[in-house]
Amino acid sequence: MCNATPNQLPVLNSINTYGPAEIDNFIRIHNFELNCLIQYGINVEKLNNIDLELTKKRVHQENISKETLVSAGMHQSRIDQIFGPEEQPEAEYQPYDPEGYTQPTLPIGNSLLIDRIVRRKITVSQIQEALFNDEISEDDLLNKCFLDQTMINRIRNYTLQQMPAVDFSSLPPLQKDRTDFYFLGMPSAGKSCLIASMLSHWMRIGICNPGAESPRSAQYFRILGGGFSRGILPIGNPNNFIDYIEVVLSIEEEKKGFLGRTTLAKYDLPINILDMAGEKFERVATDGQNNFNEHKNYLQNNNSKALFFVLDYSVDNDGADAFEQSLNLIMVLNNLESMGILDHTDSIYLVVTKA
Repeated sequence: MCNATPNQLPVLNSINTYGPAEIDNFIRIHNFELNCLIQYGINVEKLNNIDLELTKKRVHQENISKETLVSAGMHQSRIDQIFGPEEQPEAEYQPYDPEGYTQPTLPIGNSLLIDRIVRRKITVSQIQEALFNDEISEDDLLNKCFLDQTMINRIRNYTLQQMPAVDFSSLPPLQKDRTDFYFLGMPSAGKSCLIASMLSHWMRIGICNPGAESPRSAQYFRILGGGFSRGILPIGNPNNFIDYIEVVLSIEEEKKGFLGRTTLAKYDLPINILDMAGEKFERVATDGQNNFNEHKNYLQNNNSKALFFVLDYSVDNDGADAFEQSLNLIMVLNNLESMGILDHTDSIYLVVTKA
């Protein structure tokens, strides 16, 4: 049964003109019922692209039956993940018949695997392992997961690269006379991906010069920026506290003089990029400044600073996850202020990811 409001009807009547993110927002933020989307004819592709956790929540809240979801065209793999797979009757023994033998079809796990790939809920290493173990074929990746041959070749040749975790005392000291860029956020918010995209973009437009003073910095630069340039998103920062990258940006700006004459101003901007592990971010928010005290001397300097708080838009905006994310942001900001970090901060940015 659909309980749509008058304001929701124009959207429902044109629901198939909206993209996946907009449809998720209609449900998550504007309280559209999944039943209404089905009743007003949401197409199969859009129905199966709705966030799985959001779908689970709505199915149980609205008491939607399996039969309704099947009729609407929801994939069986998603239905199994919502309700659990149905028990299959024990197969009757059949003697081996060489003449009647046919190649067995892939198990239901293959359908689940395809669904995870389509929804981007899987790592490159997991796809690579499934490909090498014949759990999925290139044909599946091309025609069911919508990957092109270039991406499949990248997956086949992918080598996992991750910074080795080290004790804090082993990290190289922060370089002075630079601008410190702090990237802060919850685990899996996308901090490392954001840094990787920035490094890749700066390299592509030719304004970024990696620092040579620290071998660890150069290694992290290569892993993040190089992987992103090949279409691979990095995994999270494994270090207990932070890793950092030294780069110099070569900036060119056009300036107009008093008589309207345009001149080209060139200057270098040396920066330290600090990638704080999300787990550390949570501990600082929960336990307070004590989690920073052992690193106080390392972080405190006279460098100018820019703070980037990375917010994961995909969390449940009506639930505890969103509250926790907002509260942790405030608590960390307060701790940075009490440490005197904000005294040297020129700007604070809120970066929304996964929108």
